[in-house]
Amino acid sequence: TPGLVYPGLLSSSNAASLTVSSADRTLFPITGNYGGAGGGTVWISFLVQGPVPSDTASSAGLSLLNGTTQGVLLGLNSYQGGTTWGWEGVGQGPVSPPDGVVPGDNVDLLVYRLDFPAVAGDLVNVELYANPALGPTPPAPSASGAVHYFTFNAIRISSSVTNNFDEIRMGGTWGDVVPLAGAAPSLSLTRLAGNQVQISWPTPTDGIYAL
Repeated sequence: TPGLVYPGLLSSSNAASLTVSSADRTLFPITGNYGGAGGGTVWISFLVQGPVPSDTASSAGLSLLNGTTQGVLLGLNSYQGGTTWGWEGVGQGPVSPPDGVVPGDNVDLLVYRLDFPAVAGDLVNVELYANPALGPTPPAPSASGAVHYFTFNAIRISSSVTNNFDEIRMGGTWGDVVPLAGAAPSLSLTRLAGNQVQISWPTPTDGIYAL
């Protein structure tokens, strides 16, 4: 699927298109366990496009999981009455800001900040920035709240309707997950087949050198 774009956001080609028949349990394991006690701050952003009807039971978003157990859904669950992009914790109803962004045919940028507690079992604070103004620092959040304690070692994009997802990013700062278009990319290392790697870095112009 052609890549999704959001004004001012650095983006690449192609996107993941989930249909009703292929949208469940799209899992991506992560090496190590994250979150939990002392897990610090985790920022997550992604682009999403496509309606999530409020008059039928449906859901769409990105989930953080421990194995296959969901810790939080970052998105929308209209099974429980949600109508705007928000989130849902384990054993909790969806947070759906009443003046929030309604899913539709436009491309939406959703940015989440998760602040994990110092003590096991305490709540995880959540902030949502829905279609934020882009810049070097975050604006005021669109909504804030908390979910029950969890750890995660996998992510999942899922939808019970047809939605497109793109530019999924996780990091420790706002700048990690909201890179601005035109910003010079840093040195990167990509693993290829076998024991080969590709090292890339920006040139003073628009090209990229690769070794």
